Amino acid sequence: MPTDALHEPLTLWLLLGFFILIVAIVWRAFVVWRKKKDYTREYFAVWGFGALLGLIGLFLAQLWLKLPLSAFLIALISPLAGFFGLESLNTYQPPPITPLAAVFSTLVLVGLGFLYIHIYRNWRGAGGAISREEYEHSQRLEPTSIAMDMKTWVRAWRKKKPLKPYRGESDERLSLLEGARDTLAWHEKARHLWLLRQRNYLFGETFDEVRRCWFGQEKNTGAIVVLVCYQREDETQAAISEILDYLDKVRRASRNQLGDPSAAPLSAQSCFPFCQPMDGESDGAQKIEFIIALQQGDVDRIEALDGIDYRYISESRLLDNLVDFTDYFEDIRYQVERRTLPDSELTLQDTYTTSRYKLSENGEPSIDNLETFIRNWLTEDSLRQLALLGEYGQGKSTAALLLSYQLVQQYQKDKTTRIPILLELRGKSPRSLTPEELLAAWALRYRIDTQALLQLVIAGRVLLILEGFDEMDLTGDTEARLSHFRSLWRLSYPKAKILITGRPNFFLDDAELKSALGIQQPNSQRPSCQAVRLAPFDRKQIANSLRTTSACVRAEILDLAKPNGRFYEIVSRPSLLHIVSTLWQREDLGQYRERISSALVMDRFIEHSYRRQSAKQGERAFMALNTAERAYFMVGIAAYMGVRKLPNQIDKLQLDEAIQGLIQAIPDEVSRTVTTMQNEADAPLRSPQRFDWQRRKTEILEHIKTDIRACGLLVSDFSKDGSFKFAHHAFMWFLQAQVLSHLFALDSLKQVVGYSIANTWKIKIDDLHDSLEAMTFLAELLEEQESQEHGDREKTTISKELFATLVWGKLQKGYPWKSVFQRPLVMPALWLTNLLMRVFGVRRRKYVLLGLSLIAAAVAFAGAFAGAFAGAGANASTFVEGIFALAFAFAGAFAFAGALTFAFVDAFAFASALALAGALAGIGVGVGAEAFITLITEHGFQWTKAFWLTIPTTGFALLCGLWIGFCTDFLGKQTMPIWRRLRLWYQSCKNLRLSPQAMERTIGKGVVEVLEDRDAEA
Repeated sequence: MPTDALHEPLTLWLLLGFFILIVAIVWRAFVVWRKKKDYTREYFAVWGFGALLGLIGLFLAQLWLKLPLSAFLIALISPLAGFFGLESLNTYQPPPITPLAAVFSTLVLVGLGFLYIHIYRNWRGAGGAISREEYEHSQRLEPTSIAMDMKTWVRAWRKKKPLKPYRGESDERLSLLEGARDTLAWHEKARHLWLLRQRNYLFGETFDEVRRCWFGQEKNTGAIVVLVCYQREDETQAAISEILDYLDKVRRASRNQLGDPSAAPLSAQSCFPFCQPMDGESDGAQKIEFIIALQQGDVDRIEALDGIDYRYISESRLLDNLVDFTDYFEDIRYQVERRTLPDSELTLQDTYTTSRYKLSENGEPSIDNLETFIRNWLTEDSLRQLALLGEYGQGKSTAALLLSYQLVQQYQKDKTTRIPILLELRGKSPRSLTPEELLAAWALRYRIDTQALLQLVIAGRVLLILEGFDEMDLTGDTEARLSHFRSLWRLSYPKAKILITGRPNFFLDDAELKSALGIQQPNSQRPSCQAVRLAPFDRKQIANSLRTTSACVRAEILDLAKPNGRFYEIVSRPSLLHIVSTLWQREDLGQYRERISSALVMDRFIEHSYRRQSAKQGERAFMALNTAERAYFMVGIAAYMGVRKLPNQIDKLQLDEAIQGLIQAIPDEVSRTVTTMQNEADAPLRSPQRFDWQRRKTEILEHIKTDIRACGLLVSDFSKDGSFKFAHHAFMWFLQAQVLSHLFALDSLKQVVGYSIANTWKIKIDDLHDSLEAMTFLAELLEEQESQEHGDREKTTISKELFATLVWGKLQKGYPWKSVFQRPLVMPALWLTNLLMRVFGVRRRKYVLLGLSLIAAAVAFAGAFAGAFAGAGANASTFVEGIFALAFAFAGAFAFAGALTFAFVDAFAFASALALAGALAGIGVGVGAEAFITLITEHGFQWTKAFWLTIPTTGFALLCGLWIGFCTDFLGKQTMPIWRRLRLWYQSCKNLRLSPQAMERTIGKGVVEVLEDRDAEA
C-alpha cells in the first residue's frame, strides 16, 4: 500500500462518505439514548450496534491502510488546508501505525462495546421506554437479546409501523402489581374448606370425575362420606341417585370379586378403600353421609332420607366462622379503648380525629373524612387497592388501627362486613416469604390457622392492612425494595382488598414509588393501586383532637398555631400534637412560644418520661439504673440501631449486645449527675460501691437489662416475637440526632456522653443521611444549642454551620478526611452551576445540561485536530512520540474518570467528563508536543518524554472533566451522595424557616434555585 494512498481521489471520497455515515449513526444512537423516554430499547439496539460496527470498520481501515487515525483526519481536511495557510498538509506523509496505537484502538473499541451492552441491559432501570413487544416478553418471563430486539425493529420497519413506547403503565417502570389468581378448582377448594372446618374427616386423594365427588370416611363413626361438588343445587339430584347406585354395587361386591383395592377396577378405586365393613359387621352395612358443596347460593341445611344424612352447604357458608377471631378482636379493642397513650391517662378513643386526605399532589384542596372514602372503596367491586401515604407523625398507624377497630365493631352487628387484618411489616423481609408465611407470622400470635385465613383473603372476606412498608428489613437498594413489594402483591387476589401504609420518602423517586405500589391508570382487567395522601390537621381538627384537654390549654395552642407557622407544622401532626398538649402545663411549654420546634418538644417529653419513671417510689427498689444512666442507655441503643441500619425494631440478641457495649463505655460522670434530692444511686455504674460485679456479674447484667426494657422508652414489638421498639419512630430519630448534637455542645457532660457513644458505635453524620427526620432533628438541636450558647445569631451563620455539618460531615474535631477531597471537586461544580443559572435561568437547566455535553464533545474534537496539526509540523519520530504521549494521557484520564466518576455519576455525566478529559489531553499533547519533546531531547532524557507529558495533561484534564461531570449530575438526576446531602441540608434549612437569602449566601443563588426546582418537581 503506498504511503500516499489517502491522497487518491477515490479513496478520499470513500473515506469521507464512510466517516460522515459513522458520525450520523453515532449521533442517532446518542439522540436515542438521550431521549430514552421517547424511544424503546429496540431503537438503541439497532443504532448503537450500527455505531459500534462503523467504529470497528474504521479500525479495520486503519489496519488495512497501516495508517493512524490522525492521518485519516488530516486527509479529510487537507482539501481545505489552503484556506488556513496549511499547505504543508498536502505533502504530509504520515508514519505507519504503531503496535501500541493498534492495541490502544482495540482497548477503546472493547470499552465502547462494554458501554453499549451496559446501556442496553440497564435501559429500563435508567428510565427508558419499553415497547409492547418487550412488555409481553416480560409478562411471559421470556429472555430478550440484542438480536431479538433488532429483529423486532426490522419487522416493524418493514410493516411501516414504528415501535412506540408502551403507555399501559403510569410510568416508565413497570408496575409490580400484577395480582394473584386462585388456581384451585371448585372441587379442590370445597374439600380444602371442609377439612379446615371439620378435622374428623378423611378423604381419598383421587377425585371421581364421572360422579364429581370425593369419597371419604368420618373418623369417629366410620361412616362413608361423599363430598359432592357442583355449582348449583339443581344439578345435584341426578348425581346423588347415581352415586347411591354406585356405592350399593361396590358394597355388595365381595372381596373375592374385587380383590385387593390396588387391583380393583379404575372406576372403583376412589371409593373402595372407604367401603369396607366395620369390625363386627358381617353384612358390610355402613352408614352413608352426603355433603353437597355448592359454589353458588347461600344455603346450609341438613336433610335425612332413608337413613342417609344430606347436608347442603354453599361456599359462603363454608367460609362463615372458618376462623375464630375472638382473641384478635379483643386485642384491637384493648389498643383503642384501654391502652393509654405515652405518659398520659388518655386513650386513642379519647383523642382520635379522622384525617383529611388528598388524591394528588397538584395543589388541590384536602378532602374531609378519610374513613368515608375507605368505606366507599370497601363496598365497590373493583380491582383497585389503596396506598395510604404520609410523613412521620401524620397518623398512618393510628388511622389503620382505628379503621380496624371500627370495622370490628361493625362486624359484630353485620357479618357481611370485611374483617380487618392489621399486619405490621416492621422488621419483616417479605421478599423471602411466601404469602402463607407472611400471614403465618401474624396468625401464630392469635392461634389462627394460616390456610383458613388465606381462604378468607381469596374469598374477599377480609381487608388486609399492610402497615408500615417503610419499616421493612433489608431495603438497601432499589431492587431489594421492589422485591419486597413483588411478594406483598402476591396477596392481591381478584376479590381481595389491600390497604398498604407507609412514608413516601421510603422510595428513591416517584418512578420507584409508582412501580412498587402499582400506581397506574385504572383498568378493569388488571389490578391497580391509588395513592391516598394524608393531609396535615387544620385548626378544626386540632381543636377536636384536644377535646379532652382543658379549655385554657386548647385555646393557647390554637392561638399559637397560625397557618404556615413553625408551631403549626408541629401540632398539625397528630402524634406530636398529643405530646405538646401533655407538656403544655407540666413543662410550661408555652413559655418558648415561637422557639418551639419538633426537637424541643421531643426533648422535653423524653425528659419528663424519665423523671416520671424515677418518681415511682414503689418501683425504685427494683430499678438498676438512675435517671441519667437510663437516658444514656436509650441514646446509646438508638445510636446502635442507626449504625446497624435497623428499622424501629431490635431483637433480644441485638439489644443484649448494645447493652453490654454501653456498660463498658458509660462514663462515671453520667452516674454522678443525679442530685441527692432525687434520692437515686449516684455511684459509677461499674464501681464496686454500686454493685458486686465480681461475684454477681450475670445477675447484675440481667437486672440492668430488665430495667432498660421495663423503665425506658422501649416497648415490646408484638409483630416479631422477642423484639422491642421505641414507642414511636420519632423517639429513635431524635435520640440518634441527639448523639451527634452532643459533640457540638459546650456543656462538658453532653460532650462526654456524645463522644462516649460515638466512639463506641463509630456513629457518623453518614448514619443519619437515610432519614430526613433525623437530619431535621439534628438541625433543630444544633440551632437550639447555638441560641442557648450564643444567643440569636444571623440566619446566614446558622445556614453555613449547618452546611459544614450536614454536607461536609464536620464534627467538633474538624472535617473528616473525605471532605478534603470532596471540597475541591464539589465547590467548583457549584460555582459553575451558579454561573450557568445566572446566565440561562433555572427553567433552561435541561438545555444547559445538553449544551455541556455538546461543548465537551466539540472541545474533544477540536483537541484531537489540534494534536494532529501540532504533530504535522514535527518530524515523523517526534510525531509518533507525541501520539504515544497522547494515547498514554488519554488512557490515564479514562482509567481515573472511570474509577472515580462512573461509580457515582450517571452515564451522561460520565460521558461529558470523559470527553473533556480526552479533549484537554489532546490539546495539551498537541500544542506542547514539539516544543516540549525538543527541550527534553536536547538534554538527553528521551525516556521521560511520555512520562512528563502525561502527568500534567492527565491531571488537569481529569480535574476539569470531573468538575463538568459533577455539574451535569447536579443539574440532572442528582444521583451522587454529595447531592443527597445537599438536598438534606436544603430541607433542614426550610424546616428551620431560614430565608432563601441566607441559603444563597451559603452556596449561591443558582444552586438554591436548582434545589427549589427539584423540590417542586418532586
